Amino acid sequence: MAPELKERIPMAFGAPPKELIRKTNWRGGRTYIDPTDKQEIEHPSVTTICNIVNKPQIQGARQRETRFALEDLDGIKIDEWITRDILKAADDSFSKAADIGTEMHSIIEQVLDGNEGVEFEDFYVPALQAWNNWRSQYDATFLEGERALLYNQGTCSYAGTVDAIFQLPDGTYQVVDWKSGGDGSGGIYLDHAVQISAYAKALETLTGNRTTGLVVRMIMQHPQVQFYTAKGKPKTYRDGSPKYESDRRQQKTFTGKFEFANITPEKYLCEFNNRYYAFKFKDTNVTIQGEGYVLEGV
Repeated sequence: MAPELKERIPMAFGAPPKELIRKTNWRGGRTYIDPTDKQEIEHPSVTTICNIVNKPQIQGARQRETRFALEDLDGIKIDEWITRDILKAADDSFSKAADIGTEMHSIIEQVLDGNEGVEFEDFYVPALQAWNNWRSQYDATFLEGERALLYNQGTCSYAGTVDAIFQLPDGTYQVVDWKSGGDGSGGIYLDHAVQISAYAKALETLTGNRTTGLVVRMIMQHPQVQFYTAKGKPKTYRDGSPKYESDRRQQKTFTGKFEFANITPEKYLCEFNNRYYAFKFKDTNVTIQGEGYVLEGV
């Protein structure tokens, strides 16, 4: 079992308490602690509340990786060691994907900080090309990157770390989240909108300044290959053109393209509220009906 990881993350705009302690357990769950709080109350992270790692599409991908591991055995007798490797197959795949996302975030953070000597593997060149293309079209001023936010109002408290904070020409703040992963275009989901909306609410509460969200995804994709039917015929579209599909056994790569979604927090905060109180009362018999509880000020 991996030890618990503790990191100190600076607060956005140097707001009190200046920094938060981020705790990550061996399962990836996170909480934040105000170091000036004598009670050391642990505030759940937005990603843990949204339970992003346990969504159906993620679990489906895990099952697919396990199936690939089984298919690769090809008649080999399964012993306890092979069983262990099969069960680890999905975890290894997702750990690698997480490492790719972490490295991409690090590269972008260094670029935003003005580091002209950023070094990285060729694998990430298309990701940075995509990011540069997006940045050249984005009319906003960079303010801060990798900053903690804490929302603690009434019965609701949560925290998180935002990738970047920008200011639009009209003065509006915009919290921005970098994403990778997925397979081809169309990889920005409801979970991402809910997550960034919670961050935006926390920053707006902190500053009193109108805040919106933006999700920017550097698109990744598996190699595209032509697949065949069970009878050995190539799959085609109705017009007869060949049909290509993702070969999910091969490594995904960055395509050099990006996609983005502007997020209006008010559209997604009720969804976050429901997830927050479902998380808060998960060990009780409380039933949340309708829109459930709402954050103060929403």
